[in-house]
Amino acid sequence: VGGIFALLVWAIIAAETGWRPSVELSGAMGVVSGVMVAAVVSPDLEHRGFKVTSDQLRRVLADRRLVIVGTAMLTVGIGNSLVLSFIEYYMIASFGVSAPVAGGIAILVVVVEIFSALYGGRVYDRSKKARKLLLVSNLVMGASVAVCAYPSIYAAVLCTLLVGFISGVGFTVGFAAARDYNTAAKQSEGLAIAWENGISLFGAFFPPVVFSYVADTAGYPYAWLAGAAMALAFTAPLASPPEPQSGLSRVPTCSAPSVTLT
Repeated sequence: VGGIFALLVWAIIAAETGWRPSVELSGAMGVVSGVMVAAVVSPDLEHRGFKVTSDQLRRVLADRRLVIVGTAMLTVGIGNSLVLSFIEYYMIASFGVSAPVAGGIAILVVVVEIFSALYGGRVYDRSKKARKLLLVSNLVMGASVAVCAYPSIYAAVLCTLLVGFISGVGFTVGFAAARDYNTAAKQSEGLAIAWENGISLFGAFFPPVVFSYVADTAGYPYAWLAGAAMALAFTAPLASPPEPQSGLSRVPTCSAPSVTLT
């Protein structure tokens, strides 16, 4: 919802007041929301004494399954960040649409993502096949970004819709898998999710630099194809051996007692 507000409203604010006041307003709203969280959200007293030990930290960071899923989520992060970062300016510069119209198209990414995230969670809960679901999501993400290479505003809209849908599914499956794959203490689930999130965030670090360079030297069609290639490059880890058992095995189990009738 914050992305919807930022992509649509901020384009209008920046056009009327300039980028500096819009950034200052955004920062002020961030401070206000932080103060509201500190004032309204109750502290977690149940786990106040919990501390992450070096052994738990090592088990999370060295877990092969978390690294594989986190690396695969780079594809989702790359596609999502490229579209969110460039689609609005791309439509303005290439097709001459107005800022409000471009912003309205750009918010389709986060509008669709709100609902596709729920769908992705439902599919994962039923199958628990994180590797297969991410493989499909990554392939579709690469193809979706490549759609933008066709110089048409309709292709840009289709790309935006597809990337939004796959982003919701891919991010939800990845983070849900991180929780299930965590073999450390239950309280370390947040750390496992943060580790995967940290890996996936690299998708917003270097691809925009490559995209900008290719767009400046060869044009937008080649830049979008380069983005699709970068996204698909991180699908390789999913070709590793079959998906291991869920980390839920850390929960102790007990067998039913034997009863003999006489």
